[in-house]
Amino acid sequence: MLRKFTSYRNFKRTLKTPVNIISSPVADINIPNNILLPEYLLEKINKWTDTDKVAVECIETKRKYTYPQIRKSSLSLAHFLQKSLKLKEKYGVAILLPNLPEYPIILLASMQAGLRISTINSNYTKDEVKRQLIDSKAKVLFANAERDKELRSICDDLRIQLIALKTHSNVTLSNGTINLFDCITSSSKNLEEIYPTSVTSDDVVILPFSSGTTGLPKGVQLTHYNLVANLMQTSAKEFDIVTEDTDETILAFLPFFHLYGFMLVLLHGLTRGAKLVTFPKFTSQHFIDGLRLYRPTVFHCTPPVVHLMTTNPHVKLPDDLQSLRTILSGAAPLSEADVERFKEVTKGKVDILQSYGMTEVSPLATIQSKVLKGGIKIGGGGFLVPNTQAKFISIANPNQVLGVKENGELFLRGPQVMKGYLDNPEATKATITDDGWLRTGDVGHYDEDGHIFITDRLKELIKVQGFPVAPAELEGLIRDHPSVEDVAVIGVKHEKLGEAPKAFVVKRKNVQVKPEDIQEFIKAHVVKYKHLAGGVTFVDDIPKTPSGKILRKELKKLI
Repeated sequence: MLRKFTSYRNFKRTLKTPVNIISSPVADINIPNNILLPEYLLEKINKWTDTDKVAVECIETKRKYTYPQIRKSSLSLAHFLQKSLKLKEKYGVAILLPNLPEYPIILLASMQAGLRISTINSNYTKDEVKRQLIDSKAKVLFANAERDKELRSICDDLRIQLIALKTHSNVTLSNGTINLFDCITSSSKNLEEIYPTSVTSDDVVILPFSSGTTGLPKGVQLTHYNLVANLMQTSAKEFDIVTEDTDETILAFLPFFHLYGFMLVLLHGLTRGAKLVTFPKFTSQHFIDGLRLYRPTVFHCTPPVVHLMTTNPHVKLPDDLQSLRTILSGAAPLSEADVERFKEVTKGKVDILQSYGMTEVSPLATIQSKVLKGGIKIGGGGFLVPNTQAKFISIANPNQVLGVKENGELFLRGPQVMKGYLDNPEATKATITDDGWLRTGDVGHYDEDGHIFITDRLKELIKVQGFPVAPAELEGLIRDHPSVEDVAVIGVKHEKLGEAPKAFVVKRKNVQVKPEDIQEFIKAHVVKYKHLAGGVTFVDDIPKTPSGKILRKELKKLI
């Protein structure tokens, strides 16, 4: 039985709101003070455990699980993690998988066992995976069997137990690697319920990695309370695009290793009893097949997907979109041209909404709403979700809180703000103020309705198809090339990617090196979206401040 929860933390408005501090137009909600994320999720999911309702189905293999099967399999795996592997509560596990039907089983099991989960980009190279495993202090790694031999040496070096998802009989697992399917199938019909006993709502449950405003990726500590809060905030009737309709179907192509896909698609979808159609990889053909075979009612996406729907000649309009009710786009603002084209082809019958957030706020801070005045505006991010405050600070004068339509850096405060960066107090202090305000590094403003717009970025991050790329990471790798003396990386506009990394390189004396050599060098070390699709330009020197900081604005003038 789930516990009853009566304790709440309230982020209530004061009777007098400070000047230029904005809050949500939606009433604050009561967020339980002592509920754990698995308890919150299972309380919702248990509504469908007496049915044969499909929870997840793979668009490629058609492998699927019903809600009862997910419930039983996750409990079986939780027992295995606790009793067979002897994992203690608060130990770390890592998931290196694409969007597969087994993903929610692994998540729920790990949460029930009281473990801390770090999600890893399934396209990461061996070096990138190893770095995150070390930083996250993982004891177990879940991965595809196809990567078993590649990962075996890492797991042996770090003394990590590898559990592989083996879906093909012709794949042989290495000695020491455990088959996931041996862990999720129990002969017992009545497994004892497992709930963490030493874990509190202030403990970290998810540890995704983000570059924050600058620098290399850092572990973002998100607590049970953070994630329960954001699930409840986005479930407010004014913002929720997913109902408990028995026919709700969602195309789940946003990666689960990214917090947007993890929270808004996977967890929120499961709490609503939706059918999630998982995409191990996104291709335009898979997307079109998903539209036609599964007739989705809602889905979450990024601007390139909206562009694809209205410009790809293989999408039959409006027939392929006839089942859609709403789409919610995030990661970057939608262009006016894409929004108008979408409205035209759907004859205004499909709501197209936008949102804004970041990993450090679990992840959503704002959502557009079709039921609130001024709730849908092209280029806008929407209104603050309940229990959240925002302010825009002058870049020229950090002590000045700006008013309507005045551009400044966005600061956020609310129950969804992260606990801090793992083992990095300096970065945490630079990001979260003493009174709980989180610096986003994004520049924008709010209008007379309280609608928030993001117009620019203070932070150095490059967003490639919605994925953040840290220049510092690429610069560190390029400096290892024997022909490179110095380097700086910036983001440049790219027709297909939105933005792409471009490197400015100072060559060592008396060496012969071509731009393609640098690009191929990077390709061997990082995932595809971090490749130098913006090109490589050789320069005599890198412009810097007296303290050595790269003047990226000066480099942009060279484009």
